Amino acid sequence: MRTLLLAALALSLAACDSTGDDWPFAGSEVDAEAGMAVADAGALAELRAEWVASAPDGYWLRYETLCFCGPLVTDVRVIGGEIAEVRINGEAPSEDPAFEAFTVLGLYDQAILAYGGADSAFARVRPGAPPLLVSLSVDEVFEIADEEVTYRVTAYAPLDVSSY
Repeated sequence: MRTLLLAALALSLAACDSTGDDWPFAGSEVDAEAGMAVADAGALAELRAEWVASAPDGYWLRYETLCFCGPLVTDVRVIGGEIAEVRINGEAPSEDPAFEAFTVLGLYDQAILAYGGADSAFARVRPGAPPLLVSLSVDEVFEIADEEVTYRVTAYAPLDVSSY
């Protein structure tokens, strides 16, 4: 009986550590802390333009949203600049209109807005072609508690759109 329980525990732990067969880009993890810090909105706008000029037609993106409401893991499949599929914590999102998933371009737009008006904003970008925004931390108003948010890209992979 004890052996059976240990085997069941080992299998369940292995399942928790796995991203599953449907995860499209194992091995494409991103180290959000390794990106270069971006000084201002102008530099972000230049990097955004580089992204637009060199981004693939399709890609998979996984990012974490860290905030007072708890962490969310969002998987996004993007084709032609548009979101084709979204999964939040592994499941299709509700039809809640308040939820907004982001493309990389959308993350750049959020960063540029934050650099222009938030009390504090800090972004990191992985250099190269295309320059990938890998993290954004925003505190809109210092005096308000629990409205801070961080977006951290944890995986990214170009997608062959010819099969779609």
